[in-house]
Amino acid sequence: MISRRDLLKTSLAIAVGGLVGYAVGNYAPVITSSKVPEKELRIYNWQAYINKDVVLPLFIGLISREKRYILNIIYDEFNSAEEAYNKLSLGTYLYDVYNLGTEVIYKAIKNKYIDKLELSKIPNIKNLDPFIREALKIQYPEPIDLLNYGIPYMWGTTGIVYNKKILGTDITSLRQLLDTDFLRKYDKRIFIIDDSITTTMIALIYLGKDFRDPKSYSRETLREVYEFLVNVVPYIRFLTTDQLIQELVRESMYAGIAWSGDALIAVSQNENLVYTVPEEGSDLWIDMWTIASNAREKDLSYEWINFTLDPWVAALNTTAIWYANPVPESNEYIPEKILENPAVYPDKETMKRLKLFRPLTEEETSNILEVVWAPLTGRT
Repeated sequence: MISRRDLLKTSLAIAVGGLVGYAVGNYAPVITSSKVPEKELRIYNWQAYINKDVVLPLFIGLISREKRYILNIIYDEFNSAEEAYNKLSLGTYLYDVYNLGTEVIYKAIKNKYIDKLELSKIPNIKNLDPFIREALKIQYPEPIDLLNYGIPYMWGTTGIVYNKKILGTDITSLRQLLDTDFLRKYDKRIFIIDDSITTTMIALIYLGKDFRDPKSYSRETLREVYEFLVNVVPYIRFLTTDQLIQELVRESMYAGIAWSGDALIAVSQNENLVYTVPEEGSDLWIDMWTIASNAREKDLSYEWINFTLDPWVAALNTTAIWYANPVPESNEYIPEKILENPAVYPDKETMKRLKLFRPLTEEETSNILEVVWAPLTGRT
């Protein structure tokens, strides 16, 4: 196992000496030998969802030092839960580790696309927040402990981010944000995160429906969702993570629906921006590391997952991406401006308005795509 001393020593060298200089100065004797074996770990993660410039080189350095082989990481990114699931479901080997949200992990389990985990190979699992552990013990679509298939990486909320200076008022409810007159007034200056499941959930909340209720994903109910959204879409834009951050910061977009961490990165760069959970309520979601059933580097995959549960590594990621991590011991390394921000770590009042997003079945996600998303966007 990687020791805390090695972790701190390596990360300090990276911070002080620079990544290139560190790699050359510390590992050149190892990686230049023709006799040193090489391994490759392939990771598929959400866009802008890791402290890439520090955490990836840190893991490579520590593994190289401990295992005495060259580690190469192929690290690719996706923009939606369905995009990740579709890659995984192809059946061919593409990646070893996939970051899957609670909304799609059940489908991956049922189709045997991911392994049941050997938790004994993840000793840092002891660091997990008990609240998060309990939240993963779901009852629908069937009683199952998702922790046996995925290890929590980050968690967050979906909410409203808006420019108070430009709009001249607080936007605290979906009724305000998605009001037709408001949308017409700020035509194409309002956005929704480009994700079929999130868009559907927001519409369900607006319509007063419970996004955890199986009836909400019937084709009949989803036709109501479509009829509502078809009157919204002409006035908004669908934006990816990188796009919405950039557009909010430069004030070309005035308000929209975003995931908490993305919104807060923008907020940290523009003091006119505010993020809030809607008055009507929203979801608390959890993203998890999973190992593909056809992964080629399963032991390395376990090493990676265990590494991300180290309190210091978890703090490095949270500090960079403004998402809450599931490792309470990391709090001592996280800046107060993040740790004490209720938009990152919701307070008790905000938690009352949140419901854990449950896994969706294959039929439910197919209904979303066929009844709502494809007709709205022309995409499947």
